[in-house]
Amino acid sequence: DTSMLGYMSLREGTVGPEKRPLVRLATPVKNFPRRAIDLAGFDAIVLGNVGENDFSPMQTQALREWVRGGGQLFVQPAFAPAISPALDEIMPADFFAPQPIETLPSIAGAFVFTNGISFARLVPREGDVFSGTRERPLIISRREGPGRVTTLAFDAGTESFAAWPGSGNFWRELFEIGRAHV
Repeated sequence: DTSMLGYMSLREGTVGPEKRPLVRLATPVKNFPRRAIDLAGFDAIVLGNVGENDFSPMQTQALREWVRGGGQLFVQPAFAPAISPALDEIMPADFFAPQPIETLPSIAGAFVFTNGISFARLVPREGDVFSGTRERPLIISRREGPGRVTTLAFDAGTESFAAWPGSGNFWRELFEIGRAHV
């Protein structure tokens, strides 16, 4: 989503052992590909501020096939209301009770998100907890074939998150964790 300024810190990043430039592409849900082959050039997809716009069955199938083919899918709380049953089956956790918070000590130390960020309680189904504890996970990820689906308990795509000086490193490390565990 082009309004999600939290991703702007990734403009100058690289990805993978080849250190390829990180490129951000934002698209409305209606333009999201309907075939997995059209997603083949992407290493990672971050689903964030989608809201009530649900993916079509063909888009959901394309996304599932892409993940099962080795893609990394990152899902944030803002997307939770739009998760279709077909996509829900590959999720590593369920989202509950999103609310605004001002701090994330285990992620951002003492930094205060002045405009808050959305935080949802995650209830793990299966997968690895990368941050937090099994009882209170902040980031949980699971394999899906050679791919990986990762859920974040907080919305890292907001302007408030981008204001945190560590946001760019957070995303780069998150992408690398996913690649290292695929």
